[in-house]
Amino acid sequence: MQTQFFDVLRQRDKPLKSGSHRPLTPKLLAQIRAEGFGRTYIHKHIRKKTRMVFACYHDTVEGIIIRRLTYAFDILSDGQVRRIEKLSIKYMYKRNQAFQIMQHIDFDETLKCRKIKGVVPKTDRYHVEDAILTRSYKENISVTSTLLGGEIITGLVDWFSRYEIKINVTNRNGVVIFRHGLYDFRVNA
Repeated sequence: MQTQFFDVLRQRDKPLKSGSHRPLTPKLLAQIRAEGFGRTYIHKHIRKKTRMVFACYHDTVEGIIIRRLTYAFDILSDGQVRRIEKLSIKYMYKRNQAFQIMQHIDFDETLKCRKIKGVVPKTDRYHVEDAILTRSYKENISVTSTLLGGEIITGLVDWFSRYEIKINVTNRNGVVIFRHGLYDFRVNA
């Protein structure tokens, strides 16, 4: 799945015909590769004007993503544009799937009581190896992620990037977890 995405990017590195778009800079190309399917997922929902729910450390925001920035989203919420920093988001999902998704989110009360206000420094963050995510995806193995806010989300890995992991909690209902908000991650084998 991800190899198809990178094949498309490699095609864009080839010499251009006259009159076509300028090539991507190496820095932008590296950013696109790091964002992987996360970038595509967000652009799809911007085009479709999908109503999303963003579970942040301080509150929950519902709205439509109108712009994706490198470190933030501009959201149309209650008729106003609001900028949400990605580091303040623990996870997000489609509003029309809220009922099914909330039935599949448990809580670790000990972590919930700690009321962590934001992400920990980059050097102290929990790290999940891409090889583990790839194996879980290819072999259709259930995973359990525990977030800093105490949320426990179990399901199958749909896709992942350097910054996010999409976990399907039911057949078609998924939660995009931001990796900076992970407290623990297990493969349920």
